[in-house]
Amino acid sequence: MHWKTLTYFGDSMLLIPTAVIIALVLPWKSDNRRTVLYWIVAFGLAGLFVSLSKILFLGFGIGSARFNFTGFSGHSAMSATLWPVMLWLISGRWPVLWRGFAIGVGYMIPLMVGFSRLVIHAHSKSEVATGLLLGFTLSTAF
Repeated sequence: MHWKTLTYFGDSMLLIPTAVIIALVLPWKSDNRRTVLYWIVAFGLAGLFVSLSKILFLGFGIGSARFNFTGFSGHSAMSATLWPVMLWLISGRWPVLWRGFAIGVGYMIPLMVGFSRLVIHAHSKSEVATGLLLGFTLSTAF
């Protein structure tokens, strides 16, 4: 398997433009005018928490040697924030079974991205797990 290709599905070069596209499409998908704001806050918080965790470690040495934690995996957190929402939006008018399948794929993509980060030795298990937890929490809350 091409792990570097798979890890690209968590890269900010792909996710940030896709998040902007979601923000532009949301007004047509929702009657609630605040939906776009909620999306920007959810995606923005993922980026903020990832950045802060890395600054805390790189700038101040705050992390955990015991858990091999130097900060949230950004690829994992950002993909877990984006892909479930993207597949939920795309499948909006599909039959219930197919929509459930699509949303399931939206949750599987970040898991595969997280696994790829482990395979290419970019992050530890704790960094990937906490990144996924952060992202899934934000996407589910959205």
